[in-house]
Amino acid sequence: MLRFSSIIENKQQSRIILTFLLEKVDELQVKEVLSYNRSIHEIWNPD
Repeated sequence: MLRFSSIIENKQQSRIILTFLLEKVDELQVKEVLSYNRSIHEIWNPD
């Protein structure tokens, strides 16, 4: 486990880590929205 203080000391590294985490969050949200839309679509448009 990385020590948080050492990450903060290296601002460039922390920026990279934050960017990475934000991208992961975005990906998860996109997948959630897509699956939510798909289920709504299936409810209203059953085959």
